[in-house]
Amino acid sequence: MVAGEFAEFVLKLHEAGVYQRDFHAANVLVRKVDAGRRFYLLDLGKLKVLDYPLPLGWRLSNLAELNKFFTQMLPARWQMTFVQRYVEGVEELAGRLRYVLGWLELETWRRTLKLWRQRDRRCTRNNKYFAKLDGPALRGYIARDWLDSELPDLLMNPEALLAGAAVIKSGQTATTAWRRVQRGGVEVAVFVKRFNRKKRTAPLRSLIWGSRALRGWRISNALATRGIDTPRPLGMVAKKRFGLCYGN
Repeated sequence: MVAGEFAEFVLKLHEAGVYQRDFHAANVLVRKVDAGRRFYLLDLGKLKVLDYPLPLGWRLSNLAELNKFFTQMLPARWQMTFVQRYVEGVEELAGRLRYVLGWLELETWRRTLKLWRQRDRRCTRNNKYFAKLDGPALRGYIARDWLDSELPDLLMNPEALLAGAAVIKSGQTATTAWRRVQRGGVEVAVFVKRFNRKKRTAPLRSLIWGSRALRGWRISNALATRGIDTPRPLGMVAKKRFGLCYGN
């Protein structure tokens, strides 16, 4: 089974004093051979090699780092097989499978929360996933892979974004609509929502809590990070005047 073979590979690394600080599935290449499978480490920039087998604490830390990604990608049965096979190969862990599983669950949860917090901040920064949009009176964000579409220009001209769109609902608090956007020579249907100012104090409240569009942008990206199905957020923009939000 792949889980058992991979556990033996990780055990071999640890016995050789190899510690990968950025250990996850994307940094491991798997090749099928006649006798089973061979595993290769990628991205060696964060690799540390000791002159002795890894101490127990380092081993468990590596397992928790791996498990952080396993819980998002693989069934629990796969994880159990992996941990069980690994524990069988470490003398200090003999008979302590239940302890290791309990510790891994708590430590994996702690690391997952930390990972989510880090990724939650990505959507309001310039990076390989998102880009900032700045204009004379507008500020917003967009998914970077949509920069080659007409969406950035439409976001910087909110009235044009809604022009020609099929309105679904128009109320006092918000207007929602569907419209088509050109992307790579293909028309793609997108959902548009414009928040209407409900109270005169809304611009001041946005200084503390952010605009409704910004809060929605952050929350929708946070849901996507946590693997919860939600329409993919593509971008948001807010009208700014003297640092206050007057529309979004």
